[in-house]
Amino acid sequence: MEVQTCTKCSGRWRQRIGPDLRESGIFNFNNHLLFTHELLDDYTSCYTTSETPFTAWIKVVTRRYEENRSPVPFVSEQVLRAAWFAYVNIQDFTKDMTCPTCGPAPTDVIWDGVSVGFSKKHMLDTLRPPTVSAVAAPRSLAQY
Repeated sequence: MEVQTCTKCSGRWRQRIGPDLRESGIFNFNNHLLFTHELLDDYTSCYTTSETPFTAWIKVVTRRYEENRSPVPFVSEQVLRAAWFAYVNIQDFTKDMTCPTCGPAPTDVIWDGVSVGFSKKHMLDTLRPPTVSAVAAPRSLAQY
């Protein structure tokens, strides 16, 4: 893979810029490891529909590699976790939680109770418990 020196970086942190391969369906994680969008999207789909943990999903993919006698083993959980978080960080999920009838702010929302967990190192400063309302949050007039 051809890379070039980043003109924005300086000193000992000078990084290299690799190609943007999204048009080919490939995510360039770090100019050394490439992942297909199909693979990363498969985990996203499993995670969002059935709470599949990284460990279990990686075990399944690792077994596929072994069953197909791949000469290259599947990556470690640590590497895939870092790559997946980098990948979803640049995805546009703005329309994923929009009701086709009510729009982005429906009057009532019913949750299915699926818990979402992740490592504390991925927690942003903006994360709040679901019981905390933002000052600018839309208010429902419904009384229960």
